[in-house]
Amino acid sequence: MLVPVKAHRWTGGVDSSVKEIRRFEIAKEATIGCLRGIIAELFDVSEGSFKLYYKDDDEDIVAFSSDNELKTGLTCMKNGLFRVFIEVNIYYYNADGY
Repeated sequence: MLVPVKAHRWTGGVDSSVKEIRRFEIAKEATIGCLRGIIAELFDVSEGSFKLYYKDDDEDIVAFSSDNELKTGLTCMKNGLFRVFIEVNIYYYNADGY
């Protein structure tokens, strides 16, 4: 089963505006490594240069970095969509500023 994902890339941290949004699908059994690889490719950033977050049922922004936390995050999908928020460390931007 595939899970639709909407990934939002923040600029300047979790309290700032969204700079870029991408949509894609992952397998329900996907690992955190798989998710990080897709995000790194789509947003043209290195895999170690960003943190991942999702909003839980209480609307809290929750960081995640393991397979177990990803599985927990997938239980918080709204309207069949998993929203991921990406905070890129500015020290890892590529030459184009992304």
